[in-house]
Amino acid sequence: MLIKQALKKSWPTHFPEADYQFSISEIKPSPILLGYRNKCEFTVGTNSESGDKDCVGFVKGSFMRGNISIEAPDDCKETCSQVMIDEVKFFKTVITKSQFPTYDNVANIGVWRALETRTTQNGDVMITPIVDKRYLSSEDLETLKSYLKDSYADRKQFSLFLKLTGGKEEIFHLAGPEFMLEKLCGYDFQITSGSFFKLTLHVLRFFTKPLEILLSWMRIPIFLIFCCGTGTIGIILSKVCPQGNRN
Repeated sequence: MLIKQALKKSWPTHFPEADYQFSISEIKPSPILLGYRNKCEFTVGTNSESGDKDCVGFVKGSFMRGNISIEAPDDCKETCSQVMIDEVKFFKTVITKSQFPTYDNVANIGVWRALETRTTQNGDVMITPIVDKRYLSSEDLETLKSYLKDSYADRKQFSLFLKLTGGKEEIFHLAGPEFMLEKLCGYDFQITSGSFFKLTLHVLRFFTKPLEILLSWMRIPIFLIFCCGTGTIGIILSKVCPQGNRN
């Protein structure tokens, strides 16, 4: 009832209640309950319990409370796919064997800061190690790039980038395709390392269909989506707006 009342207030002329009968259905469960994210970012730092200074995972505590222990994502299977967990484990061996130190979040010094992972439904993988360039000379940076290329050589369906922070952000493409292709709701999305594109893809398919029907019936020429990231939902729903009046 509240939804209908809100629509009556916003309708330009009148609310066609006779032609606009709808009901609120029960909450639909996601078809995928494990590893539902297509993008995850992992912090590099120290696990306060084990003393491991090369831990890669999620911040377990609170920065405000001074607890910034890092925990490996092995038990976070609801969020992370097994592919991402495996990438984290391998990246940990890469940084441990390297000549560059991990970032100390207390002293604010070090090189290895984070790892960004992306996957597609087609099995493609893209990773972007994130490092602090303030502690790298030009020669160090080239050495680090070569080291990463060698560490991830001979990988298939795989893209490797490097992101520099600690000043003006820079992204370097090191190996593999420069973008991944994700097919979603009749669209082909080209995903690069700099794209937001952080979605629950399996939910998005049946989430957008009722919105398409609603927008078609309302016949509005323009709709706005705030905090839209890449704008994926807006792109998918734009087909129901009149041609030439999409936003």
